[in-house]
Amino acid sequence: MWHRAFRDSSALQEALFFKPSEKRVDPEERRINPFVQSNLWRGLFRKKVKKHSRAHVRRKREAYLRREASWRRMLLKQPPSNNITIVGSLYLGTRNLISSQLALNPHRDWCRLGDLYSGIEKEIIFPARDPFVFLCVVHPLSEYPVSFEPENNFRIFKKRPPWSTVPISKLLIDCDVVFFHRGTPFKLSTWVEFEDWLWSLGKFDLEPTLGGDLDNWCFGFPGRLRRSDSKYFDSGVAAYSHIFFDDLTFHRRIRAQVSQSQSDREVKKDLELPPPPAMFDTVCTLPLSADLFSQAIHPREPIVSVGLSTGHVQTFRLPSEESDTDDDGAESTSSSRNGKGHIDTMWRTRRHKGSCRCLGFGVDGEMLYSAGTDGLVKAAKAETGVVENKIAIPPAKDGSVDAPTIVHALSPQTLLLATDSSALHLYDLRIPFSPVSARPQQSHHPHDDYISSLTPLPPSDTSTSGFSKQWVTTGGTTLAVTDLRRGVLVRSEDQEEELVSSVYIGGLRASGTSRGEKVLVGGSSGVLTLWEKGAWDDQDERIYVQREAGGGESLETLAVVPDELGKGKMIAVGLGSGGVKFVRMGMNKVVSEVMHDETEGVIGLGFDVEGRMVSGGGQVVKVWHEAVDSDGMDGDMAGGKRMFGGDSDDSDDGDDSDDSDRESPKAAPPQRKRKKNKGKGGQDIMAFADID
Repeated sequence: MWHRAFRDSSALQEALFFKPSEKRVDPEERRINPFVQSNLWRGLFRKKVKKHSRAHVRRKREAYLRREASWRRMLLKQPPSNNITIVGSLYLGTRNLISSQLALNPHRDWCRLGDLYSGIEKEIIFPARDPFVFLCVVHPLSEYPVSFEPENNFRIFKKRPPWSTVPISKLLIDCDVVFFHRGTPFKLSTWVEFEDWLWSLGKFDLEPTLGGDLDNWCFGFPGRLRRSDSKYFDSGVAAYSHIFFDDLTFHRRIRAQVSQSQSDREVKKDLELPPPPAMFDTVCTLPLSADLFSQAIHPREPIVSVGLSTGHVQTFRLPSEESDTDDDGAESTSSSRNGKGHIDTMWRTRRHKGSCRCLGFGVDGEMLYSAGTDGLVKAAKAETGVVENKIAIPPAKDGSVDAPTIVHALSPQTLLLATDSSALHLYDLRIPFSPVSARPQQSHHPHDDYISSLTPLPPSDTSTSGFSKQWVTTGGTTLAVTDLRRGVLVRSEDQEEELVSSVYIGGLRASGTSRGEKVLVGGSSGVLTLWEKGAWDDQDERIYVQREAGGGESLETLAVVPDELGKGKMIAVGLGSGGVKFVRMGMNKVVSEVMHDETEGVIGLGFDVEGRMVSGGGQVVKVWHEAVDSDGMDGDMAGGKRMFGGDSDDSDDGDDSDDSDRESPKAAPPQRKRKKNKGKGGQDIMAFADID
């Protein structure tokens, strides 16, 4: 009945953005598809689905992405235009922009949502924050090399992309979608992928003589239109225009408009005000050779380990914040702040044949446990990376590999391992066993779905060992508490939302029945729920970390901000959108935010022993230190951060063997004390430069 009514009603098809409206309206009055703003853009187009997503996540996504899904046939705007805009810089080293507008031919159908998503699936175009704005060919936050002098050791600056100042809302008035690229076609070979995809949509009335070459639209030659086919252009099929954006002139013009007309809200929206001072500043960025799947921070030393999609495990040593002593015995500023500290690669190896899904240090930090999709858990020395033992993960019921989701050392005697099948295995490390043959001492199924997070609860006052014996897990839409001896104690009610992450925080203000101890749980829709310790049936409070229409971003990872930083009781929240937000407890609201990455979600988040925040996601790990007040910043700090040295991963290509369990470290760990003339960047070393 509904299908028949929809099929026979043109008005209904127009209202639901399936049929183009023939009503003529001003360009400013065209309506954006509300389903895109409320659901699709954040929930699908910009939703970063991890390659190690669990089975139920894949099933939901596959059902939504079936080829016959009706949203694929929906229009972008109503009424639609017949234009798309492509904006690009002229050359790789410049910030001048050219805007070119291409016309779609109506008899070839209009541009629809399914057309755009085909480019996302092929990883040719990447959705930006604004709806119907895409980046192609080059990631917007790429580091651009600007100096190759030997003394600078390949200095790289983190610069804002030139298109960050373009008034996007103005461009979208006359077109349906905007694509940003960087560099001319002959400079970037991957540009061919974009133009091939564009022509494959079949929405352009191109003659074969053009050969699908976008250079006919003069992307590389300002002020000069190469009419290789005059008949084509004279026919009026394509609407062509190019506009040149010079940064200085553009900014002056916009500032003049703002000062002359305070009521020009659109210009104010385009010129976003800078965010309030952030709590943390980026010290250094570590590029990785593959996607980050797991991250672990040493409990006692400034050491960070990462597990990659290729199965590699790499361990870095961060510079010490302790005061260095020079030759005269005088104390100098801490190494990471005076520009002389280095991040050194301690060791790197291909630990697993599949991806490395999980990492975790032992309680004392002596051992590093890793688990991969090859069905193995390996215990290695944290200092050297040499494997001491292996454990085979129990297979699934059908005999296939039951891939791990979490590995956690509860104590020196107990190792917890969670898998895709919702199993939770407990291993007693005191019992001697032969490699690859150990069986778990206990196995539980606290949830119907895979375990997404595990948080140990602090030991009771009567504990003699001082180690935790209970822990909280989240899986699917429920929370559960499990005891080391008694098994699963309690399981919460269905929260009607996927629970993704969790963390314990104590020392809160006690009042009434509250003892000041809570477990915070991050959900898939941007809501942080608070659970009173001991009252596990249902949540106690809710904090909206990312409030948006149609649901906010997933809260992928949580970490407690150390009390030593003097920030009060605070939680750091890593988002699926790539941001990190800070929630102050008591006030129960977001007080600060930093950005890890524009497109990749935050996979790992934590603080090292010296209070520095370490965030990881995509192919980048970032190290942050507490922000310096603006009054105390030198010019170098205000001028931006710098990074020295090449990609440390590239220097270890010879280690990519399957059997690398007995690898020795390539170099001894660096000494903490350095002389003033030491510390120049080199391969396998990343420097903290120009920080103070």
